[in-house]
Amino acid sequence: MGCGNDYLREEREAELQYWLTGDYDSFCDQKREIYLAAAKAGDCAFGGSAPGHRPGRYRNELKYAGDLELAFLIEKEEKKFRSVRKQLPAPEYAKWLHELIRLRNRYARTAGFENYLDYRYALWGIGADVLAKVASRQRKAEKTDGCELKRWLGEVSADHRLAVENQRILLREVDECWNLNLSGIQIHDENLPAFYIGACVPMHIPDDVHVLINKRPGLSGFSVFLHEIGHGFYYSNIAVPGSNGRREPFNLIMEETVALLFENQVFTDGFSTEFLHTDRGMWLPKAEFQLNYLLCCAEFEERIYGRPTTDFGEEWKAAWAFAGETEEAAGDGWTKPHFFVSNPGYFAAYFIAGFLAKEIYRYADREGRDLFDFIRNEICRPGTELEYEVLLEKVLKS
Repeated sequence: MGCGNDYLREEREAELQYWLTGDYDSFCDQKREIYLAAAKAGDCAFGGSAPGHRPGRYRNELKYAGDLELAFLIEKEEKKFRSVRKQLPAPEYAKWLHELIRLRNRYARTAGFENYLDYRYALWGIGADVLAKVASRQRKAEKTDGCELKRWLGEVSADHRLAVENQRILLREVDECWNLNLSGIQIHDENLPAFYIGACVPMHIPDDVHVLINKRPGLSGFSVFLHEIGHGFYYSNIAVPGSNGRREPFNLIMEETVALLFENQVFTDGFSTEFLHTDRGMWLPKAEFQLNYLLCCAEFEERIYGRPTTDFGEEWKAAWAFAGETEEAAGDGWTKPHFFVSNPGYFAAYFIAGFLAKEIYRYADREGRDLFDFIRNEICRPGTELEYEVLLEKVLKS
């Protein structure tokens, strides 16, 4: 058995119970014991300073590469912060976030990184050159009219097929039409904690994957359902194990790209015609609308982790300007995005993935490729052997 398999399995079992019950403290305590035991045993998948990473590769061995006690202290602080952040005034929020950044950067240095954002990028295979290249492309993109998008969403979402009680039936039709073969995915959609919308936990890749969803009505609600199904599809279609025997997700960006391709398909003409019997979709405008926001959030984190700052409001406005938006659009929104508290670095991954999802859609269309066959054969099927840089070059070319 490849090193780390037992620990990974234990962590996933604990994570699934967390999503099913909402008991975070138990989950965090179990993770702490799992990783302390792994470090004590000298398991090669955990602990120790991180070597140089290859962009595009998922590096599970970096997950807790620094001071484990500090890592779990930070997780507890994140949990406390998340539970009250919506009620905090901006000055108190800023004080708490400053302290969390200080702790995170301290932890990153114990793992061999200059700051926490660099550490997360290494963990997830986010190359700085790719982020800069995609940001440059997005800043030149045409801006989207959000009002038109919201009006269209309101009209389409009235379709009875998008009611919560009908979404399982709609998913079966999507599965059959797109030949997804979701038989290895277990769906949990009843009696779940209300604090989240969806999650995906791969217990054993590729044939024991769990999707958990608190269904919401309307097109946006169903798109979140499809997003989590996309995660499940990604795991269940990884056919090639890694060199150490583990069928691990090799790249967060590609996993989120697949999930976003699934999510965004509900906004296309094809989905509207096939499943909702209407004649107009708005996928590309929706994608463009989201990307500016994601770029702003990613740039904000670059600013607040890369150098000490005393004014989050000014950094937020500067990030909006970088993304090509107006100062009025910035508002006080830096207190709203939860990933700043719960998952730093994720906005950068989401931004790159969102851009790639849009470009892959365009690539498949101009090449006359079936989108889901392309995902199977060139993203999911090769598993850890995927030439990430080659795919980037292919879909990002003008």
